[in-house]
Amino acid sequence: MNNLTELGNAINGSFCLSASLLATQPFFTLKTFHMTQSQRPPFRRLWAGYMPNAVAGGLAEGVTFVTYKIGSDLLKKQGEELSNHQNIALSLAAGTIGAPINASFEQGMIRQQLYGNSLSYHMKAIYKASSWKGIFKATGFTAARDGLFTCGIFAFNDYTQSLIKPIVAIPFWNNLTSGMISGMVAGFFSTPFDLVKTIVQADSKIDRTCTDITKEMIKRKGIASIFKGAVHRSLTIGPLICLTSLLKEQTLDYFPEYLKTQHFE
Repeated sequence: MNNLTELGNAINGSFCLSASLLATQPFFTLKTFHMTQSQRPPFRRLWAGYMPNAVAGGLAEGVTFVTYKIGSDLLKKQGEELSNHQNIALSLAAGTIGAPINASFEQGMIRQQLYGNSLSYHMKAIYKASSWKGIFKATGFTAARDGLFTCGIFAFNDYTQSLIKPIVAIPFWNNLTSGMISGMVAGFFSTPFDLVKTIVQADSKIDRTCTDITKEMIKRKGIASIFKGAVHRSLTIGPLICLTSLLKEQTLDYFPEYLKTQHFE
């Protein structure tokens, strides 16, 4: 993966995603409004919810990067690269680790995007209505979505890089192109989980499970209904993973030696 220690990977993952979210947060707001309402968000709310999204994403991605690093080191044999199947399985597993963090903070982000007010106001309201169960609502669907998202950063991205290398050989442009493609693919296929999660977390009055709501949507409007917002999500996750992938490679040289593995050799 890289020559960083576990702590270095945690810092790298946290910084890269949080920094990338600063540029892509308006896309998240547009996606939230499209999935839950017909109206467009007011301009003043385009960056609403950035702080909880950055905190959740930063912490969760830090844990994900560490988990992926440890897993890849364990799976590699005699310097060989991971197989595509191993990479996908590891990416899916690593992505689910931070789901409880994302589920709780993103619920506050969604409420901020839709209704305004502070993060503390919404978190207190959620806790008052449903206690800790409400805080971690839709964690299962968040885990499924995050596993596919992490595939976009690692497994899909690695495969796409090798696939387009004969056409796009320059590393910077290769990372840029593969990050955008893998991000859009991951964004599209994770849409059903993100859509249902967003609907459930946006309204405290919804007490049904994500699975029940998914079944009801399919029964009423067909399979296409759970892909509502797929274009919005693809255009959100594509740039996010593109930026995150670029940053995670470009920042490696700026880490101090004590955060690199060769320091301990």
